[in-house]
Amino acid sequence: MLPGDVLPVASLVVQSLVCLLLVIPMPSNSVRGMIVGGLNRIWDQHPAIRSAAALLCVFNAFLFITELRRLSWPEPPPPPPPPPRRGMPGLPGMPPPPPVNDFACEFQLGLFRSERNAYMSGFSLFIYFMMRRLLEIQQMLYKARKAEKEA
Repeated sequence: MLPGDVLPVASLVVQSLVCLLLVIPMPSNSVRGMIVGGLNRIWDQHPAIRSAAALLCVFNAFLFITELRRLSWPEPPPPPPPPPRRGMPGLPGMPPPPPVNDFACEFQLGLFRSERNAYMSGFSLFIYFMMRRLLEIQQMLYKARKAEKEA
């Protein structure tokens, strides 16, 4: 894995863990309030986290668009080397060993890498927006249940 691939994977893991925390069933509204309040407090009090999340979204969007372009219009593979001469100089009549098709393998490997990066960056974007929406929904649910208990 290249060093540039670590950042999208790390952001995807962190965002997935936050989403998992927001989706799990809460035993009571006070636990929900504690989790939602803690996440909102972290998000509101640390502008560096908001800035990092925004930069990660921009980076993931750029990576997603770049990889989709690379998948949609792949660069053609380089031409294969010329075929070897028939027979070997020292051994007349013996066929040469079959050529290794490294060029096609490298081309396929590049396409697979682009596909993997497109999936990672696309899922990271999706999870980010889902995480933000889940946080809003949980906060609204906490306020509604709190108001219902007080009434």
